[in-house]
Amino acid sequence: MTHHHTSFLSTSKRSLKKTTLLTLCTSLPLLATGCATSDKTQPTSESEQRNAFEVYSQAANKGHAAGQVLLGTMYLSGKGVVKDEKKAVELFQKAADQGNPEGQFMLGTVYGSGKGVEKNEKVSIEWTKKAANQGHLASQYLLGIGIANGTDITKDEQKAVKWLKHSAQKGYGKAKQKLASMYISGKGITEEDETQVVEWIQQDAEQGHAHSQYLLGLMSFYGKGVDKDEKRAAQWFKKAADQGHANAKFNLSKLQKKAG
Repeated sequence: MTHHHTSFLSTSKRSLKKTTLLTLCTSLPLLATGCATSDKTQPTSESEQRNAFEVYSQAANKGHAAGQVLLGTMYLSGKGVVKDEKKAVELFQKAADQGNPEGQFMLGTVYGSGKGVEKNEKVSIEWTKKAANQGHLASQYLLGIGIANGTDITKDEQKAVKWLKHSAQKGYGKAKQKLASMYISGKGITEEDETQVVEWIQQDAEQGHAHSQYLLGLMSFYGKGVDKDEKRAAQWFKKAADQGHANAKFNLSKLQKKAG
């Protein structure tokens, strides 16, 4: 059965796009007009982007950390403004220095990817850990991933599980999925945590999350936390495959060939 692992850095890059706006909009009412988007990411239309840039700039110039991060995110993406990664880093640094966890997270991300600043994994991890210690869910998840994989940080499965559990308990889906992956692989999950991890994945799978459906398929195939049942595994792989999950498609094909 195919099972995929993710590095600290590659996960950080993918987390750039959708982690910022909702958290910051709820923390700074001043930004409400720039935050009125349906997809909870950056403003999409040109008028929304212009409006957001004005509002974020005003907030950032007044020293509001949330405004600094939102403006930095616009400069980083080049949406609504001429792309300027160095300017983005300066803004993230200002927010991070104020103790803003989103700013710390974004600063950790750019140091991890080398966008606008010389790549430095040690500094990336330091800022990510500062955000994680303030309860920032994506940071807790990324820190857990990094420690679990031993990517640019000392590998420690028990510490990884601790950080991932913090994030998962607050509803962060990717943290739940990473814990399930570790459980399937027999890494770091104690009997005490086993029941909770299985429940999380079952709930997420039933709610239609493709990767959780894939993981539940693996659990059913191997008999990890649920009864060993290849037909049930195939059913979950199909649900995930129908949503375009590549590994689920591959595993479903193997099971179908095996069944003849």
